[in-house]
Amino acid sequence: MLRSSNDNVDNGTAERTNNGNVWTLRFLENLGHSLREQQRSGLHCDVTIRVQGVSFKCHKAILCAVSPYFTAMFAHDMKESRESEVTFHETKADVFELLLDLVYNGRDIIADDNIQDILELSTMMQIDVIIERIEDFLREKLSTDNFIDIWYLAKKYNCQRLVKFVWKFMTLNFESLSSSGELDLLPYDTLISLLKDDFLVAKSEDLVCNAALNWLLADHDSRKSHTSKIISVLRLPLCTPEYIMNKFSQSEQVKHLPEAVSACQDALRYRMCLAQKQNFTSLQTTNRTASRQDDVMVVIGGTDTSEYSGSGVRCYSFQGRKWYTLPPLPKSVGPYYAVCTFGDDIYVSGGQYHRETFHRFQSATCSWLTLPKMINGRYQHAMVAVGDSIYVVGGEGSSKIKEIDEYQVNNGSWESSGELMEDISYANATAVGQTILIFGGNNTDNKYSESVQIYDTYSKQVTHMKSITLPGVGCHTVTCDSTVYVISADGHVSSITNNMEVHLAGIIKQFDPKRFAVVQYRGIFYVVTCSRRVQDTNETAKVLIIDPMSMEVLETLNVPPVGNMPWLRSGTRLTSAKISIGKHYLQELITSEVQK
Repeated sequence: MLRSSNDNVDNGTAERTNNGNVWTLRFLENLGHSLREQQRSGLHCDVTIRVQGVSFKCHKAILCAVSPYFTAMFAHDMKESRESEVTFHETKADVFELLLDLVYNGRDIIADDNIQDILELSTMMQIDVIIERIEDFLREKLSTDNFIDIWYLAKKYNCQRLVKFVWKFMTLNFESLSSSGELDLLPYDTLISLLKDDFLVAKSEDLVCNAALNWLLADHDSRKSHTSKIISVLRLPLCTPEYIMNKFSQSEQVKHLPEAVSACQDALRYRMCLAQKQNFTSLQTTNRTASRQDDVMVVIGGTDTSEYSGSGVRCYSFQGRKWYTLPPLPKSVGPYYAVCTFGDDIYVSGGQYHRETFHRFQSATCSWLTLPKMINGRYQHAMVAVGDSIYVVGGEGSSKIKEIDEYQVNNGSWESSGELMEDISYANATAVGQTILIFGGNNTDNKYSESVQIYDTYSKQVTHMKSITLPGVGCHTVTCDSTVYVISADGHVSSITNNMEVHLAGIIKQFDPKRFAVVQYRGIFYVVTCSRRVQDTNETAKVLIIDPMSMEVLETLNVPPVGNMPWLRSGTRLTSAKISIGKHYLQELITSEVQK
């Protein structure tokens, strides 16, 4: 087969390029060799470097070409510049000789026996090209046997590229480093940072906590003062209850400390108080990036039709910063349904189209379950989890409903559990300790109700609370630890403490959504909003990430559309909830599906 003229041209071009590269390398090699010979003989040299009584004749231009240190020295009216003589008192003559070999010839002289001396001298002289070569050399040598030495070296000489590389090595190999005992050699501040790192890879938090205990045990007398701080950064709430009670709380390193007792109690409360699980804000209650579980914000109500409320379900991964699809509601229940969480499961009750329905999204199986129907079918109501039960309050059926229905999660049954003093629709409800606060909404005459009702889940009694005023229709609540925040549609945010004190927490500026829903993650608000601009069908729903301390919007995210249409329209009745779910269940939104 004959080759085309184009083949000949391509081959000729490649051959000339290769020849040119070889010639360039040969030229540079000869140039470096010649300059090194001139340096050795003192020919054309204009500065003398004295090291340990040995004089090295050098060229300022060569030194300045690789070293900002020498450039600054010779560019100013310094003694060394005027006298063309420099003395280094702490440097070794043989190390400086090797450095000149590298600077003049480009000869790779880095070896195990000289690397620290060369690194120290290169760092002082700010010779980045040599520092980079040393970093590459150490990266190739890095192993579980020497990572501690390389880590100390990288930190001592501020080799940032190497620091990042070794850090990543430690996070990825945490378990093997711990089992070998090498992790016990880490300094305290490094261990603390490692334990806090979201990118730490470990099969379970049991293993991470155990590694921390082993570190304390390795030198208990000198390290026991750090115990309290170490306990405070452990993700003990994510450990198994068996480990917390039988291993951690009984370990000699911590069992006598009040901080350890308190940490174990908090961890067990997180594991056992499922109604409050999503209220915790500390980093210690959130999953790491490499965990099998992912913390997500679930948004319910999306649709690709003109319905005000769809059955579509998506979730947003806080750490992965991606949107995923989840199974839709079993049926379109219509608008005005209610949502709450219990543990990592989501419960959905009622709705205008199917008022008695009650569904549970089971995160362990990523599937919806149909549960026993509510006693009183309703919509425009509220739902709250307290203790081991879920309570449904307010709303309408064939008329406004006063009855409070209680669903007992453990036995899966409904029972009547009290009666409101005033029937109310579009109500808001939130748990404050073991009581439920019911406020806002419309009364029997369909007028805005200013009453605040308190339902005691122990006594099953409802009372009016006249000492506080709360926002009305269109507001939403989110709980951070023990503080409840009430966000109004106009951006005003009130806080409610455990003793029922209400304060203005702040104002979210330029906040004017048609609909919104809110969750918290690590104490930060994630507010899903639908625009008021009904005429703009392409208006994208957004997620506002808000700092509750300043009420400033830290970041704005778009909710991906469906084809050319928004997934959440201006009038969509949406809800949101925060849960943890297995990553293997998450189906990432396909770009072509989103943008087509």
